[in-house]
Amino acid sequence: MKSNRHLLLFLFVLLCAAAACKKKSLNTAAIKIATIDYSHGGELEHYRIIYDAYNNVDTMTITGAGSAAGHNGFNAFKYFGSSYSITNETNNITTVYANTAGVILDVMNTSDSFSFIYSGTQLAQLYDWSYAANSLLSTAQYTWTNGDVSAIYSGSSTQTYDYNTGKPGQIGDPTRVRQFLAVGLPYTKTSHLPADMYVNGTWQEKYYYTFDGQGRISQLQLVTNNAPTTDTAVYQYTYY
Repeated sequence: MKSNRHLLLFLFVLLCAAAACKKKSLNTAAIKIATIDYSHGGELEHYRIIYDAYNNVDTMTITGAGSAAGHNGFNAFKYFGSSYSITNETNNITTVYANTAGVILDVMNTSDSFSFIYSGTQLAQLYDWSYAANSLLSTAQYTWTNGDVSAIYSGSSTQTYDYNTGKPGQIGDPTRVRQFLAVGLPYTKTSHLPADMYVNGTWQEKYYYTFDGQGRISQLQLVTNNAPTTDTAVYQYTYY
């Protein structure tokens, strides 16, 4: 009887190990943000994201609270082929030219034009052209290591990043979410989660995450170095 109990226990351990091996990894491409609550310095903004039948962003509504109370805005997306326009509540229009793979090529508004140059699927250069000044304002050059942006060179400024290589990059991380809120698509999709960012060797941002039961980011704390003090913004997420 004792040996039978040992055998059953051994089989139970094997079954548990097999179940753990079959556990699905997080499909970051399938994550769809439903809401974002952004808080910073007493300002609160609630974003609600609606998608169309093709899982493209259709509308972002923005409701302010705290020091942003009374602000109600929206971004409405209109698609033509693989590209689209974004119209906000003041009727300002941003046009985003993208290919069928969802890669952004150009972003144009009334004052600026941003052009994106890629090496394969990775962003290599970003140009900011000013219509008002009729000149190139800035050029950013991107370098990548192991699927992550390792450095961005722009003028005399060099941004470098560290990553948590044990966690995959996803839509709620600091790089992607800011690009997502700006133009509806992230254009630097790193393999891993950013941990911090330095400018010319001095830390500028640190990132702290909380995850839900599926491994998705439920909260991001973004701490900025405003020496001699620091500043914190918080992004909280729900998903479809």
